[in-house]
Amino acid sequence: MPINVLASCKASRVEGAQLPGRLSKLAAVRFGGRSGRVILLVMCLVLMNVFDLVLTLMAHAYFLSATQERFIEANPIARSLLTHPERLIAFKLILAGSAAAILIVLRRRRIAEIACWALCGVYAALSVIWFLYYGRL
Repeated sequence: MPINVLASCKASRVEGAQLPGRLSKLAAVRFGGRSGRVILLVMCLVLMNVFDLVLTLMAHAYFLSATQERFIEANPIARSLLTHPERLIAFKLILAGSAAAILIVLRRRRIAEIACWALCGVYAALSVIWFLYYGRL
């Protein structure tokens, strides 16, 4: 059974004001079905992307100050941007934002849900790699 975000008010009314047809549908976002799953998965993807960015920047900063082995970024584009953290942050935000926007636009399609699940699996594996990486420091 889907959960209404605005459970305290009807889908077509917000504080007594009538909303036009499309806005009434937007006012009652439902987290049931494919659309809701894709929205939740995209939110998880954005959080895991931020997690990856923070850990990348921390690892790079740690090895700049330490005399131990050097941190090597696996992504060649991110590796070239790592010397300028503000560029890396902008790159990751633009990339993640664009991907999230595309997946949200296509949220009712099966391919969007499949892509979200696949990307969540990739980011989950990356999280395990980060856990193991920081565990050996």
